[in-house]
Amino acid sequence: MAIFLVGCAPMPLQVGLTELGTVSNSEYGAYGTRLMRSINISGTGAEDVVGMVSYDLDKWSLSEQLRRLWPIRQDFPDITSPRLIPGSSSIVEREFCKTEKKDSEQKDSKQKDSKQKDSNTHCSDSSNASLGDLTKLRDALLASQAQADEVARLKIKLAVLQLAQASLKPVNALKDGDPEKEEKLNRVLNPLRLLYPADEISKDLEPVIDSVKKELKDNGLGDSLTAIREVTQKAGVIVTRWTGRSQGAANAQGAGMASAAVAASQGVNGYLILGSPRITSLQLGEDFFKRPKDLDLHIFGKSNRRYLTYYQLRARYVLYAENRASEFSASLQTNISQTLEQIKAITQGGKDEEALKNLLNIEVNAVYALVNSSASSGTLDAAQGKAKRIDCKFSSVQEWSDCLKQELVRSEGTLPVISVRATLEEFARDSE
Repeated sequence: MAIFLVGCAPMPLQVGLTELGTVSNSEYGAYGTRLMRSINISGTGAEDVVGMVSYDLDKWSLSEQLRRLWPIRQDFPDITSPRLIPGSSSIVEREFCKTEKKDSEQKDSKQKDSKQKDSNTHCSDSSNASLGDLTKLRDALLASQAQADEVARLKIKLAVLQLAQASLKPVNALKDGDPEKEEKLNRVLNPLRLLYPADEISKDLEPVIDSVKKELKDNGLGDSLTAIREVTQKAGVIVTRWTGRSQGAANAQGAGMASAAVAASQGVNGYLILGSPRITSLQLGEDFFKRPKDLDLHIFGKSNRRYLTYYQLRARYVLYAENRASEFSASLQTNISQTLEQIKAITQGGKDEEALKNLLNIEVNAVYALVNSSASSGTLDAAQGKAKRIDCKFSSVQEWSDCLKQELVRSEGTLPVISVRATLEEFARDSE
């Protein structure tokens, strides 16, 4: 099992690890069924598996209770719908990677089962994206943000220089020594000298334009995007965006599948990369509706505060990083406004200025569209993996306990990313 944490560096914008493991407020479905969705971006949340019971410690809230009566319909994602089957309950697990068997032997020769082998299946490192591949992907995503910012700034500069070059053509056609020529040259060149003091701005802008074109050609954005495509084409890789806040009410979204909210005040967002994901869901059979009474289960607390986990997305590798694209984009919009203000002598306002503004916005948006499209991608090849069904009965305390222990063992080597829970005890009573 592996997880990437950014060494000893602080979390992005000082967001604590607990705030990157968020849970939604209580949500209400049909018949007052209470629902929770949990997203664990950092991979450091409490262990949870399908079949486990959790307890809601949040205080009673009037606004939460009023949501039960809210007349506007709320449609939940399909993964939040409990699955019901005839016969006995079972757990269905699907992996999206080629698997291989690994045998582990008990070391204590005095035990009866010392020679007994416990066979488990694991994703084959040779056939799927490795931790090294995913680290390369994360680094490419991070690099692409700064590279996209640089490309966008260069495109702005190139457009300004080319507009200035076009403006200089009729001026350069004037005779040397003409006082009007010198005045018109300065009207175009002086704003450029203020904007780009490091460049040798003269009436011949071609060398500066060529230099900008070379910088664009040498920029590593293309290589980063290629690296992203190469890794995301491998089986068992998901790249998505997460958003959240550092303090007070916030939202977190992962894998495009669920959302969760916590207290927050400062918005943050980033990338979430999952390697060798595994989806586990509980299918409830007749035994669940005939399970032992609450008192026999010896589980504390009120039934309407107890949640049963019945869906999970887990992954072998969980990597995450801060996304600064929105910060760069906002800075570039400021850059565009300031640039247009400084070159009014060139654009002379009116249609020329509006046309340049539209062109610059198109150029900037096109660059960030490339990066953003790469940041929401992945490959899940069902043919490379497999689905399997495991019996999980609720007929007795012992059978439920055995199922839970078995699931905890099988979950080793993976981390919970998304969990969906509901007060299924209430749901079961209403359904009887």
